[in-house]
Amino acid sequence: MVKTFIDCGFYVGHALDYYAPLMDESWTVYAFEPNLNLDVNKLSKRFPFKVKWIKKAVWTEDGEVDFRLAGREDA
Repeated sequence: MVKTFIDCGFYVGHALDYYAPLMDESWTVYAFEPNLNLDVNKLSKRFPFKVKWIKKAVWTEDGEVDFRLAGREDA
């Protein structure tokens, strides 16, 4: 059985912190995070499962937009 978790906005992995106790190394997480200033690969090393960083955002329609950081100094 394939075990997959899709995180639509990884940021620093808070959602995975919540679900990680329910997951083992057999899971694969697809972490969508467009902020290239965050190192998702480094942040995800604390989890026992594989995290694949997809450097894109998720939305309800196909298309492209400019990505801008604003409002939070830690984002």
